[in-house]
Amino acid sequence: MKIKLRKEALTIPNLVQDLNGYTIMHISDLHFKEYMKKDETFNNLILSQNSDLILITGDFITSDNDIVPLLDFLKKIKARDGVFATLGNHDYIYSTISEHFIFSKIRGIRKNNVQRLIESLSGIGIRMLINDSILIKRNKSTIFLEGTDDPVLGKPMISDKDANYNRSDFKILMSHSPDMLYLPDFNKKSFDLMLSGHTHGGQIRIPFFGPIVTSTKFTQKNEVLGLFKKNNTYVNVNGGIGHSALPIRINCPSEIVLITLEKI
Repeated sequence: MKIKLRKEALTIPNLVQDLNGYTIMHISDLHFKEYMKKDETFNNLILSQNSDLILITGDFITSDNDIVPLLDFLKKIKARDGVFATLGNHDYIYSTISEHFIFSKIRGIRKNNVQRLIESLSGIGIRMLINDSILIKRNKSTIFLEGTDDPVLGKPMISDKDANYNRSDFKILMSHSPDMLYLPDFNKKSFDLMLSGHTHGGQIRIPFFGPIVTSTKFTQKNEVLGLFKKNNTYVNVNGGIGHSALPIRINCPSEIVLITLEKI
């Protein structure tokens, strides 16, 4: 399994000294298949970076038949301040290309046991944030981390401002699809960084044209892969690890992203 490590540095005005050099590992769209557990590339790459925080933005599985081997695959990943995640659309439904285009009209798309997935991931130390938030402490400083439900099949909500948000030094939002940027709820708070996936970067990218399919409703073509700034929020859209339909990637390698916070 070939995985690219994309490194990004965020220069933040007035970043508190405790967070200068803080590293965030962003993983997305694993779409785990059992054959992947035989390949150590994923775990070796993650562990070698010794990140402060690991954040996973959904689509752990395609089928819930893969939950047990998935847990064995992910149980090694660790970070100083923890591993946190939110859900993606494929965590809710089993939908291969044949299911989606052929069989779904006949028998409907099969639902995954999403509650079992949540409980299983929590059991190996991956804290799920689904319309929920947490305050992460680093010395005398704090990071506010919020995760939404999947914008495609879930009911994503961002809570009104609270005490933890107001007293934090850096604010992060996880939401599986970058379409969250265009939903009214996004404007409830101001975030320094938003992390998403879902698009797979298009999986197939044509030179001078870009992605053929983005799997989004509102996100612009130039916003489906990479780091950009939207108003005052840095947004990282991860190209992901696996695939959900055609088992190919062209000009769009699997990736993990390492983000470093830097004080100006």
